[in-house]
Amino acid sequence: MALPSSFLDLPRELRNIIYEFAVLAQPFGIKQTASPRRRQLFTSRSSLESASKQVREEYLETVEKFALSPEWPEIVIEMPVMDMNFINLIALTAMLTPAERLSVASKLVVVLAFGSYSHVPLDSRIGLWLGYSSDVGLEARYTVKKGCGPSGGEVVRLRYWLANPLPSNMRLEEATKIYDALIASQSEVEHAQMP
Repeated sequence: MALPSSFLDLPRELRNIIYEFAVLAQPFGIKQTASPRRRQLFTSRSSLESASKQVREEYLETVEKFALSPEWPEIVIEMPVMDMNFINLIALTAMLTPAERLSVASKLVVVLAFGSYSHVPLDSRIGLWLGYSSDVGLEARYTVKKGCGPSGGEVVRLRYWLANPLPSNMRLEEATKIYDALIASQSEVEHAQMP
């Protein structure tokens, strides 16, 4: 009996085991394309995505299975959000069923990054997310991308905004988690700048 000469010569069951190890090895994210196809909503940093078309398809099936399954709570799904603009995250999670959103929410880490001034007021940008996440029952964890933290002005505006009563459709707990992530990132920067 000849040994397999390429990865695709292995039985699909063995390839699936390799895909599962690759998924568990690193966090993966949600694609941010204008109109992602439902079957390719999730992505990872694995080189398996750039192998062959067949390997990519098989691997992404495994990624989606892990992302949408409540049986894998240790999986981390990272979603970058630039300048508090949550519109892509809203659009992408809206493609999921309520059960899938619930599974994704338990794994979701929103990676906040800041880079440019937005003419859209902070309350509109964050308010859209808080209203949507409250409506669909989506909770997340938040962190700030290293080196891309907010200006002091963004934090002050958010603190001022949170000091006022939020509309009834917005969860204060979610807003507070975002604020805490921003404060933690500023503390890290200040600590790093100390002599």
